[in-house]
Amino acid sequence: MNLKLLLGLATTALLLSTTVQAEDNPDFSGSWTNLRDAGGGGPFGARREMPQLTQAAQAARQDFLSVTQGTNHGAGNSCVGSGMPGSVLGSGGYPMEIVQRPEQLFVIYEAHNEIRRIYIGDEAGDPETFFSERNGYSTAQWEDDRLIVETTRLKTQVDSAYPHTDKATIREVYYLDESLEDGTRVLVNELTMIDPEWLEEPYT
Repeated sequence: MNLKLLLGLATTALLLSTTVQAEDNPDFSGSWTNLRDAGGGGPFGARREMPQLTQAAQAARQDFLSVTQGTNHGAGNSCVGSGMPGSVLGSGGYPMEIVQRPEQLFVIYEAHNEIRRIYIGDEAGDPETFFSERNGYSTAQWEDDRLIVETTRLKTQVDSAYPHTDKATIREVYYLDESLEDGTRVLVNELTMIDPEWLEEPYT
């Protein structure tokens, strides 16, 4: 999945003036929203294809819907964060903010005030020593001007448009694309989710 995000220019100067950044790596700091097909920012970008679910996943999803449809008992209404990959794929159209340091990216999603940490290089620990959570545990390495992120330690989610088990892994590639004519920066996130139990094929 190729997700493009636009930088909110009003936030740029403040963040860039207070963020210490390694000179050789691009800085993704700023507040970002989805890039629409027609250009410009907005709550929703291009329409996304839904994951191709296995029969086991469809059954688990249907079990969840059978007890929640017609009620307001859902993750969002209970102020439970979307979790990955829903968090980065828009969280219902809300923007996100990235605060970048050489050893870590802090990603703050406006929806439910979710906070995600992406640990870079030697700052990353062994994911197996951490508890599973809805956003998982994310480690990253720079490859030239691209940040390659791998997320594991996810919790099984049936209450999401992107159902997955705790065996799922998510790979993201972040990089800056060509700016728009007005100078607005464009951040690209190429996302792929693999789940041997609930996905018929990688979700991209």
